[in-house]
Order: sequence, then C-alpha cells, then structure tokens
Amino acid sequence: VAGCYPNTVSIQRKKRYATFKTREDGKVDLHPSSVNAGGSHYEDDFLVYSDKVKSSSVFIRASTAVPHYALILFGGALEEAPNGSSGGFGGSRRATFTMLNGYIEYSCPGIILSLKERIIELISIKMASPEEDLTRETRALVDAVLSLCEQDRGGGYNSHHRDQGGYDPRDNRRDYGDYDDYGGGG
Repeated sequence: VAGCYPNTVSIQRKKRYATFKTREDGKVDLHPSSVNAGGSHYEDDFLVYSDKVKSSSVFIRASTAVPHYALILFGGALEEAPNGSSGGFGGSRRATFTMLNGYIEYSCPGIILSLKERIIELISIKMASPEEDLTRETRALVDAVLSLCEQDRGGGYNSHHRDQGGYDPRDNRRDYGDYDDYGGGG
C-alpha cells in the first residue's frame, strides 16, 4: 500500500460486473494484461496501482486489492474530517478522518489511529538506528495489523468515497465497528 499510495482506485460493484474510478480521472479500466482484469468479484473496495496508461481509455496496470485497514494504516496522511470527531485521534473514542484530500472518509475507533501512530513511531526509530533490534516491540504490533486486515477482507461492507460528480454525505463514510483492543471486536 505505502509504495503505491495515493494511486487508489475505488471499486463499484454492479450486479454482474464492477466499475473502477480514480479521484483524478473518474472512470478507468483495468489493463487487459492485469491479473485483476476480467474479474467480476472483488472482496475489497479499493485497489492500489503502480501506473496508468491512456490510449482508448485510461487503463490501470499492476494493481493490488487493498483492505480498508491496510489503507488506513499504511496509506499516507490522515486529515481530521471537517465535521470533527468524537474524541479525536487516539484512545478508545471514535475518530472521523479523511484521506486523499477528502475523497475517502472513515470513522473508526481511535485505537486504530493509535496503532497507526505506533507503526510510524517504530519505523522512525528503525530508520534512525537501523542496527537496533525491534523484534520484541514489533511482534504484537504485526500480529494486530495482520488480524485487522484478515478480519477486514470479505466483510461485505459498502464502499464509501466521493465520486467525480456530486455525492451524498451519507455515502462517503466507512464506519468500522467497536474494536476494544488491537485484535477483536467489542
């Protein structure tokens, strides 16, 4: 995710097929050589991609499906939503924030954002001191991230993002359940 962000494609599921949109281009297609091309079932609501090509259409190549929590945890800066949040970032209260300059809006327990802050902190420590062994400090963190991403896959959630045209504010938020710790629901 981190290597391809902000190259994000939203997936809109139809009855028998899916359509794809980017914030910059609107409707896009998956390149015929992509392993994701021709599929009709996508477990996740977003793809990240490395490059796009314009010919008869805008085509996305080298795409990878991304669970929501992976996008939140590794997808770049989060901005506090204009409508505020319940308790701000961190802690056990809910937080509302946006990504990609407001294109995607999420609401989740603040502990998820605390998890993201801890990831950033440990990466900064490792970058400053590459020889430092952080195995013990990162084991629980890695387990928590894997658990969240595995729970997120195939959850049957609705995709919430702003399309190129107008949008309904009720349809642009992803609400995640009440997680009372890094690994489980409450």
